[in-house]
Amino acid sequence: MKDFDRKISGAMIAIGFIVWILISREPDPVLTLAAILLHELGHVVGAALLKVPLGGFRLISCEARLALTGNLLSYGKEFFICAAGPAFNLLSFAVACRFGATLLGEGALSFFATVSAALAILNLLPIGDFDGGRILYCSLAPVTGPRVAAILCR
Repeated sequence: MKDFDRKISGAMIAIGFIVWILISREPDPVLTLAAILLHELGHVVGAALLKVPLGGFRLISCEARLALTGNLLSYGKEFFICAAGPAFNLLSFAVACRFGATLLGEGALSFFATVSAALAILNLLPIGDFDGGRILYCSLAPVTGPRVAAILCR
């Protein structure tokens, strides 16, 4: 039952994020998609830096999945790859702000900055299969063991 609850809460957050984008003054699906693709590119770059081969990419409803091939990853490598996606969103937010964007401001650049920041924050939440949930697990498992880390992450 707890796994089901975590998936529902994560889905509700994702749905809330999508609704927020749709009701904003100037929603731009192209800029939203660009921010999402930058997030996934961050994971790809993180895997490439660690020389972890990629096995594929797929979109499922409100989530994107990047498949990695080869042996199981160490906690440190998984942590790094998970953190790389939100890091790219935070970097794109910082670059947009450097060029004059403001959070929740007017215009396309501000919209892109807002979506990038929101994606980073959303993905860093310590929820199940979100990047933040996996980062939390990878932080706890070496200290507590995988079983206790899984219990604590619930």
